Amino acid sequence: MLEHAGAVTITDHPMKERTAMATPTVAPSPNGSKVPTPAAPNRVVVLLAGAKVDKLAVLRATLRALQEEERRLTSEVAAYLEAGGLAAIQGDRAVARFETRRIQKIDPQLFIELVGPRAAEAMTVSVTAARRLAGTADLEAISETSEQRALRVELIGGAS
Repeated sequence: MLEHAGAVTITDHPMKERTAMATPTVAPSPNGSKVPTPAAPNRVVVLLAGAKVDKLAVLRATLRALQEEERRLTSEVAAYLEAGGLAAIQGDRAVARFETRRIQKIDPQLFIELVGPRAAEAMTVSVTAARRLAGTADLEAISETSEQRALRVELIGGAS
């Protein structure tokens, strides 16, 4: 498929070629964003999109594998530092060392007392913790629920 200034060359058959104007439509999503979609999907677009779905699935699988390896290596390097009582470990291209970060945790009750009802503007509620404290039914009664679209991509039949 060739795209140029709104014109699209469509090949449904190797010996036949036709040109059509590409007119993207905008489909509203449940969360209010607008997602451009092709006006009339054809076989070539679907084949190209299928290849992109495959590539996306492989990239996501690769990212997951890299994240797992990063966690494993982080744990190993941290263990080497601690076991050896070392300040740092240096490789050819990088150095690893522990550093101390300051983490501030604000007491919610004292914060509410400090700023009053406006405290709600700065606070968030963990849904998991709230369910544990109040129960699902009571939370449903006081909550706003919305939906968010997510693209799920799965490899078919153990393909990699």
